[in-house]
Amino acid sequence: MMNSRLLFLCTLSLLGVCLAQESRRPLAADFMKNNERGATASMRTLNTAVLTYSTSYTEAGYPPTLSSMASNGDSKDYNPEHAGLITEDLGCKNMPCAFHNYLFSYKKTAEGYVVTARPQEYGVTGKLSLYSDQTAVIRGTFEDREATANDSPVDKLNNSAK
Repeated sequence: MMNSRLLFLCTLSLLGVCLAQESRRPLAADFMKNNERGATASMRTLNTAVLTYSTSYTEAGYPPTLSSMASNGDSKDYNPEHAGLITEDLGCKNMPCAFHNYLFSYKKTAEGYVVTARPQEYGVTGKLSLYSDQTAVIRGTFEDREATANDSPVDKLNNSAK
């Protein structure tokens, strides 16, 4: 009697472990999807911030760095070095800037600018790599690489490709 009860409890325990592991899978997928949505929204924010910066500081043109678009602590003294258009986390001083479990980089170019974002850990924090430039079209890839101007716009990506 004791052995069958022990066997029953072990079976229940094992079943609980299996169910717990199975229930984590959707959570991991939701975690990645939320990170990807947050990173995409941040790319939109950056495109808006770059445009706002370039029209506010016409002599500077496009911002030289992400941090030049960020705020400077609690200071409300906005200027070309700290325009206050994005958070300090997104506009960190040393790129890449970690935000929404993604790594964001920005570069001013002769034609305009390029912004990229990659998951901090591909397949764990996200699978979607992002790219945008002065066209403000956000492009992406689900491949484990940096997105480029040749990738598809994110609104046209096939989510089943994940």
